[in-house]
Amino acid sequence: MATLSSRFSSLILLAMLNALSLSAFAQAVHALDYDTPAYVDFEFSEIAAPASERTISINLYRTGDFRQSTTVEFVTVEGTAEEGRDYKGTGGTLTFKPGEGYKTIYVDTLKPLDSDRAFQVKLTAPASTILLRDTVNVTLKAPAQPIGPLRLEITRAADGTVVLSWDGDSNCALERSSDPGAKKWETVSCSATVTQNHCEVTQPANEVFYAYRLRQP
Repeated sequence: MATLSSRFSSLILLAMLNALSLSAFAQAVHALDYDTPAYVDFEFSEIAAPASERTISINLYRTGDFRQSTTVEFVTVEGTAEEGRDYKGTGGTLTFKPGEGYKTIYVDTLKPLDSDRAFQVKLTAPASTILLRDTVNVTLKAPAQPIGPLRLEITRAADGTVVLSWDGDSNCALERSSDPGAKKWETVSCSATVTQNHCEVTQPANEVFYAYRLRQP
């Protein structure tokens, strides 16, 4: 009987030790879960979208701890694009529910643009959440302007110099010929003075009469 009693006591002691070990393991797992942060990041750090696109989509991703809810705050910030004029300002709270790893912020544009303009979207989060990037730059791209035929204007100044001017691309090649009928043209080595969209080149006075033309790149 004493032997059976000792064996029974040993089994009870072993069961108690196993229970304590399982409890310690559960606490360790719980502590690990609690200490594992959530990481939130933008899909891109730079976004370029046509200004004609009425709604801009900005994607966020969460990694790390998926078992708890993760909350971030977002807000749009003006740049060269003006809130209320070029885009509709927005802000608020995004909550990743347990198991969710993907969210989208939507920003509405308001009108067509004649030049590229930009704004930002910024994130803030509690200390338990790590923001890999807290800012995304959004550029609203204006439509490309069609390039029409360039018109070269030639005037002679009082000192005999020749002033050549045109409106448009300053990278055009300026060519001249003393015999345009023979189609012998040479490139004029010069740099255009550009004021806004107006380009101007001054050539020195010369006894030779030259015809000039522009050649688009």
